[in-house]
Amino acid sequence: ALPISIAYKFPAKQVRTRVISIEHSVGRTGTVTPVANLEPVDVSGVIVRRATLHNYDELNRKGVREGDQVFIMRAGEVIPEIVSVIVDVRDGSEKIIETPSICPICVTPVEQEAGKIAIYCPNKHCPAKILGQLEMFVGKQAMNIDGLGPRQLELFLEKWWITDFASVFQLGSFRDQMLELEWFKEKSIQNLIDSLEKSRYTTLDRMFVGLGIPNVGKKTARSLSRIVSDFQYFSNFDSILESMFSISEESLLAVKDIWPETARAFVEYMNENRELVTNLFYQL
Repeated sequence: ALPISIAYKFPAKQVRTRVISIEHSVGRTGTVTPVANLEPVDVSGVIVRRATLHNYDELNRKGVREGDQVFIMRAGEVIPEIVSVIVDVRDGSEKIIETPSICPICVTPVEQEAGKIAIYCPNKHCPAKILGQLEMFVGKQAMNIDGLGPRQLELFLEKWWITDFASVFQLGSFRDQMLELEWFKEKSIQNLIDSLEKSRYTTLDRMFVGLGIPNVGKKTARSLSRIVSDFQYFSNFDSILESMFSISEESLLAVKDIWPETARAFVEYMNENRELVTNLFYQL
């Protein structure tokens, strides 16, 4: 008889800590999420300082308050999660967190789609949304631009050196101003400029991922790029650009792995962001 191997899954380790504060975080899509800032604690060899509560329904269901003692674990040994509140040790100083009615960043009234749990900021110009979109755009799965982390992006947005995707490729024009900043050196600036130039020679699928089109990940982006163009690499091809704006949902649905929600999202994005995409395309 052949030997049988059995893999045992041990339960995730739960660790006790305290919720210092709960902040309202705004992501690139505008979704407002409660995030707990924790007293740093070692969980399975990793120091954990923050844990998302996903949405305000979960926050209320678990009854988490600022100042609470809680048990946390790393869900799937990766994502920190608050498991439960230690109610017995409350002393009355804990603070209940209300679901926000306005965006904590731009104070636009939040909205909620019918039947959905999440609340979101509808303001297209919300700084938090723009920062999140740019973080995705410059990331390794998209344009892969080294030297543009959240800290740099936030600074460049504050100085108006970046206003949208296309403006990222004009950062070299601010070289002298960057040198005046304390934590920018000649070498780091040159590395950034080199990375920007390198990223111009990208592929359509990486650009689609970077745009943050709903339901479009790496695999779907590759499928979309094949139907939009026969070119693997692109430059100033007017025909490709026009193809992106004129392609129909029906044409996209004929492609394997493209579902109705994705086809609709792609066509809507291109219709609503024609100027943004055009400006970006001619920077590449």
